[in-house]
Amino acid sequence: MTLDAFSTSGQKNSRDHINILLKPNKGMASYFIRRVEEGLSEGHRVFKIKFPDKAAPLFPNYCVPLAGAIDYYRASRNCVFLPSRSTSGNSPARKIGLLEPFTDLPDSTTGPFLNKIWKFDESNHYELVSGIVSSVRRSIELGRGVLSGIELCLNEVTDNILLHASRQDDCLEPGYVMAQVHKESGRIAIAVYDNGAGIPSSLRSAGYEFDGSEAAILLALQRGVTDNRGAGNGLWVLNETVRAGRGSLEITTDGVQYSLRHLRGEEKAAFSLRSKMPVGGTTLVDFQLKATDSISLEDIVGESGIVDLWAEAHEDAADERDMRLSVKKESAGLGSRFDAERFRMLVENCLVEADGKVIIDFEGIESISLSFADELIRKLVSKYGLIGFMQRFRMENLSRECAAAINAVTKR
Repeated sequence: MTLDAFSTSGQKNSRDHINILLKPNKGMASYFIRRVEEGLSEGHRVFKIKFPDKAAPLFPNYCVPLAGAIDYYRASRNCVFLPSRSTSGNSPARKIGLLEPFTDLPDSTTGPFLNKIWKFDESNHYELVSGIVSSVRRSIELGRGVLSGIELCLNEVTDNILLHASRQDDCLEPGYVMAQVHKESGRIAIAVYDNGAGIPSSLRSAGYEFDGSEAAILLALQRGVTDNRGAGNGLWVLNETVRAGRGSLEITTDGVQYSLRHLRGEEKAAFSLRSKMPVGGTTLVDFQLKATDSISLEDIVGESGIVDLWAEAHEDAADERDMRLSVKKESAGLGSRFDAERFRMLVENCLVEADGKVIIDFEGIESISLSFADELIRKLVSKYGLIGFMQRFRMENLSRECAAAINAVTKR
């Protein structure tokens, strides 16, 4: 991305603009829209986006609809959005792609997919979901079935957006997605947004009758409700997965928000009114799951409906109960503690899903740093104990140099 994406020739230094100071909260997108509409009514087309000097955290459910609204006004109303110091350079807003969402995916699923706003369409949808899931797998300890639940829900929701998206110049309008891992609270937060027609309009076009937007959302949450362009299970699967994982869900469309929450052991579902977005009904789906609370997807969709392709690809040929992880293929590096920590998290999450051992395969690796060995192997031994480590893990194809590094850190 370059700053040129935020301006047009002759306008970058223009003083004839409207300043929009945004405070990161749930009302951020609605406030932004109101300010832009006011500016447009006064004949302005240039806006400078600002954040407070000490901005609050930029969460997905705040930022994704704002990024979608910015794109909408830029494309359909010829608006120009200039970066202030708080949205340019190395600022948090710049890093997450608030004014210009990311579209170019990393070459590998080990790349950085979290804490970024991604714009997706039919060309990058599958790879993007795979990358987000891969990043979550390397970021936090997970309960059994949690990652499969996230992948299933993300695929369903993003696929629904593409199925129901309108076409402009023979191209589907994109969707927007952002995922974060909150290690302090042990939660995974994901928001998906589109500038489409909204749930009520989609269901009406399929011939469904209902009384108001609330009824439309409840209808969409039922299994098999479809406008004949999909199976009709996307929001149903999402709702049931959140319930099984005792997480939270918000669906905002056509000015109405449905929320499902679990607080102090109780489940509560409710509706509330929200400001409408600038075009059509639009839809924002925001869901969170507890990382360590196991989920049984088989109880939701049945055993035949769950296929973990990643797990199948990592089954050991000699014993399908074991899972094999290649250090060379799965680790982004071999020197830093950061790379080792991400690979160790992958190993531990693999153990949760494996029925047997996890094989750490060093084939093709000549040497690793002491820091890498310490962060990976010593911490596993420390956590599970030497006997527990030997019962749960097996190291194969160790070079003399790798073995020496591991021996050095484990004999301390």
